[in-house]
Amino acid sequence: MPSPLDIYTGFKEHSSTVQSVTYPSEKLVETVGTVVTLLENMMPKVAHLESIELYIRDTIMKAVDFDWNRSAGCSLHYQGLEDGIVRGGTIPW
Repeated sequence: MPSPLDIYTGFKEHSSTVQSVTYPSEKLVETVGTVVTLLENMMPKVAHLESIELYIRDTIMKAVDFDWNRSAGCSLHYQGLEDGIVRGGTIPW
């Protein structure tokens, strides 16, 4: 099982100014935290629903602002990063 430090350093984003991977930005960490909080608040109310993965995905996409990623991120990677954040919030279900 990976340690929290391994997870943190493993979740990196691409820099538009350097041809390498950098550590997560403050905005990325904030966005992931928002998704976690959203899930914690939502699950007691919806855990019994069918198609919960679709419900969670739709809720995340509506409630979380990913514009920072589209405007500041690399155009080749922003969709993958966004998908990874959303998928990370739905994997257990």
